[in-house]
Amino acid sequence: MARHVRPPSRSSATPSRASKPPTCGQTSSSDAEKSYNAGRTTSPSDDRPGYLFKNYWYSLYSFISLHMARISCRTAAMTALQHHQTPCPVHHSAETCVLTQGSSSAPVPAAWLIRAGKHGEREEFALGQGLAFGGWDGLPNLSGVSGRAAMEDVVRRMLPNNSKMSVASYVSQLWALRSEVRAGDLVVLPLKGTRLIALGVVTRGYWHRDDPEPDRRHVISVDWRRTDVPWMAANEDLRRSLSSPRTICSIKCADGTQRLHHLMTESRDPGIREHAAGPTTCSRLRLRELHAAFVTALGARVVWHSDPEVKPFELDLLSPLPSHARVYMYNATRPPGGRPAGEYKIQLIVPDQSPGERGSFDNSDDRHVFLVGYAVGEGVFVLWDAGIYREFSYSRNVQVKSNTILAAFAGEIGLQERMLRSRRGVTVREMVVAANADRLDEAIEMRLDLTLKRLLDEPD
Repeated sequence: MARHVRPPSRSSATPSRASKPPTCGQTSSSDAEKSYNAGRTTSPSDDRPGYLFKNYWYSLYSFISLHMARISCRTAAMTALQHHQTPCPVHHSAETCVLTQGSSSAPVPAAWLIRAGKHGEREEFALGQGLAFGGWDGLPNLSGVSGRAAMEDVVRRMLPNNSKMSVASYVSQLWALRSEVRAGDLVVLPLKGTRLIALGVVTRGYWHRDDPEPDRRHVISVDWRRTDVPWMAANEDLRRSLSSPRTICSIKCADGTQRLHHLMTESRDPGIREHAAGPTTCSRLRLRELHAAFVTALGARVVWHSDPEVKPFELDLLSPLPSHARVYMYNATRPPGGRPAGEYKIQLIVPDQSPGERGSFDNSDDRHVFLVGYAVGEGVFVLWDAGIYREFSYSRNVQVKSNTILAAFAGEIGLQERMLRSRRGVTVREMVVAANADRLDEAIEMRLDLTLKRLLDEPD
């Protein structure tokens, strides 16, 4: 039996993380997710642009045609690692995270997409008054809300019948508006009904306005520098980031903040900067890079993590995510000729497992165990049901369909049902979950829900 090399103690770990983009609503057209969400109330989100992933075949065509264009722009995590060969130091507090580089302690400016109504109905007021806001009438003044847990209480009182994921979506957006958008950050507003982009700089963080219109009270102040930047001035990967259907989210495209600043001042997207020290392959990341991508996606919800050079990777997370997690992370690849058409795979090998030996995941210390694959070309995380995989052979293949990856790439939560036969000959139903970085926290919560449902449905 393969034995694990246990990760170092918490006191010896070097943390590393970056800002977390909020999730701003749940949208999915998959039958599996419709089944999962039956009877649930989902949170609102702005309409996706009409040209973006309207049907499966167009999505598949876009996915294939864009694949080569994304080779130099794989993920924000990879770009960050190209800048920093060692994890950046992080100053921690209970609810905030400030990424620092070198000896400087100045916060790194972020870029935020903040929409102004499903049909752009708040755009004129926002631009004229130097504001950005997401609506949300019926909420009290959020200035006194001291943390995510308190924000969740506020949302649950306002939406007592909403699902857990809907509440989490609201909390993520509102907490970003309340505490994560800071003076000096960039704000982007794609203008509805035009092919133009408004760009500005935050001059004041969250404040509560005394306004008779309840959807104009929760605001930030913005110096709108430009309202006439052509949509097509942004490169394709940046336009995809700006096409997110969410009301508020951070821009995760590589070099996004620098490129948006250049758009604001020069009306031109300079593209991704060239870096001398990058990964040697576009389809696989080193273990440290895999773990960095995971931490970057979760951002401020990561309280602590273990050495990123060691598998399994352990994390302590903020609610509503599990307090203690243990992650086994692998590259999800589709090598030419290596899989049937339309499949990605990971290969299960645990520490100290040798060919011919069987391996198992470490379930000690009351940590939730997650089996995660990362498709670096698509920036998609895949979460299998780790509890199903026990006593597995060396380098066992675990698959996920391309359609599931595609759904996550398009901004949905991808779900796939798999029927597996255990070593005892029992058929087990597994639900696989996939999400991009913006929705990884939602995917983790869904993974926990689905695993619990499987356990409850299993015969004694």
